[in-house]
Amino acid sequence: MAESQGRYAEAEPLYARAVETALQTLGQDHPNTQIFINNFVGCLQQAIAAGQGDSLSAHPLTQLVLGQLRESQSALE
Repeated sequence: MAESQGRYAEAEPLYARAVETALQTLGQDHPNTQIFINNFVGCLQQAIAAGQGDSLSAHPLTQLVLGQLRESQSALE
């Protein structure tokens, strides 16, 4: 709900925790884990597009994905 209201900084740690939990319990190749990862990346992409990328947490997973998103965006420019 927070994401749909543009509150990405609130939604992001919940997504990160869901991804970590899915990775630990289901494994990387499980379809549900892939859904969690895709939702997490989508949230981060929306936060960047809304100019809120800098307000996201310093969570290692968040920072890793943000770095990858920014690199891929730079490569397209």
